[in-house]
Amino acid sequence: MRKYKKYKKIYSNNPADFEFMIGKKVAKQQPKKEKFTKKKFKSGLYVNTILSITIHSILQIPAFTFEEDDSIVECRRCKIVTLEEINEFSLRN
Repeated sequence: MRKYKKYKKIYSNNPADFEFMIGKKVAKQQPKKEKFTKKKFKSGLYVNTILSITIHSILQIPAFTFEEDDSIVECRRCKIVTLEEINEFSLRN
């Protein structure tokens, strides 16, 4: 089983700082906390795969677009999940 490294939370307005996350699985997290939220993405899933990085049209900060749906979520609200956490999220559904 493959494990992802633990990444520090990034506070940046530069989209290039988030490029290493493209292709990774992420879940929503509470602002200023390390806990995951119980909110789902627009696709109805707790975990999505990052497709690209864009600038949020309203907030003017970096945001992710996802493979599973057409939603846009600001980068600082997403956190990379490990395989164990993905299994935990699958039990919620």
